[in-house]
This record gives sequence, structure tokens and C-alpha cells, in this order.
Amino acid sequence: MTVGARLKQFRESKGLSQEEFADAIGTTQRSLSRYEADETELKVSAVQRLAEIGCDTAWLVTGATPLSHPSEVSAVGLLLIEIPHYAVAFSAGNGRSAAPEDEAFHSLTVPEEWARRVTRRNPKHLIMALAEGNSMEPTIGDGATLLIDKTDQALSNGRIYALVVDDTLFVKRVRRTLKGEIFLTSDNKSFPEEQLDNDETRDIRIIGQVVWSGGALA
Repeated sequence: MTVGARLKQFRESKGLSQEEFADAIGTTQRSLSRYEADETELKVSAVQRLAEIGCDTAWLVTGATPLSHPSEVSAVGLLLIEIPHYAVAFSAGNGRSAAPEDEAFHSLTVPEEWARRVTRRNPKHLIMALAEGNSMEPTIGDGATLLIDKTDQALSNGRIYALVVDDTLFVKRVRRTLKGEIFLTSDNKSFPEEQLDNDETRDIRIIGQVVWSGGALA
């Protein structure tokens, strides 16, 4: 489900028409229609107003399970933060070719408290991306939203990283040996483990450690 679809779902749960809902969040019916069709990204002011009328904006933006206690996100003093979104998906499979335009970002706005709570990291260090493929299931599903700490680039044994190897994007668990060998491991055991050769190990580009994964329940 997209951001626009979740926005429409929230509006309909309130029993409001587009005109009524647009007025409630301080926008026009035309803009709301474009939001719901995913033609335009939500403005920060609209997200703020949505929080004030009871919308769980973390769920709205990421699809994560709504908070058990909505009062944890207070409309008073709500601090929002923009998290950059990687332009393409990282492969949880056999890899996806990287291209220069992959560096382009857009941003998604979420409550800072939510980002800090679910990742236990500084939200200013986070970027967001999508996973594509099933090699990391059941830990990371196909189409899952990932939060990545871009400052955590020291490969730790057993952790999951978003990385670029030989111009190919991956999200994989890393296994390191005492000899300094690096293996990319899938949680889905039907995918074989891959060892990086010396050139790949030297040229590996680490985007960051994956610290949170979320998506719709099957």
C-alpha cells in the first residue's frame, strides 16, 4: 500500500469527503487528490496537520504498524524530521545494477521520536530505501522499507548492510573470518553464500547498516 492509499484510508476512516478532509488539513481538494494518487509528496505542513487530527504519521509514511498508544505522538510540540529516500531499491536477491542516478534522493517526513525509538539511532544519520527480492526473508521481505544508518560503515560480523559491490546494489548479512575474508550471506538459505574476491573487498562501497525493516503483513 502506498502513502497515497494510506492517506485515503485514513480519510475514509473519518467519514470525510475530499473537500472536507482537505479543509481539515489546510490544503485544497485538488492537492489532496494528487496526494492520494501519489502524484505529489506530502508537504511538512500537511503532515503536521494530519498528526494533529490523530493520524499516525509514521504508519502513513512507512506502513509500519500504528502505535499501540496514539498519545505517544503528541500534536503539541511534535518534532518532524525529513529522512532522505534512496532513489532505487537494494537487491535482496542476486544484485541490482547501480547507476549514477541512484544517488538522487527525495525525502519522507516522519516524527523524530518514532525514528529514534524504532532504530535506537540518531535520526539525522538515517536514510531510507526499499528492499527488492526474497533472499533476506524472513528477516526482510520483498518490498520492505529499510532504515539505514549511513554513519555505520565498519562491517561487523553478522550485521546486515546496504552496500555496492562491483557496481551492484545489495542488502546482505555480512560474515567475516579471522583471515579477513568477507562473505555476503542470505537469511533465505535457498540462496548460496557469496565470498568477495580481493578486488571486490577492496572496492566495496558501504552505504550503511540496516537498522530497521518494515512493511505490510502478508
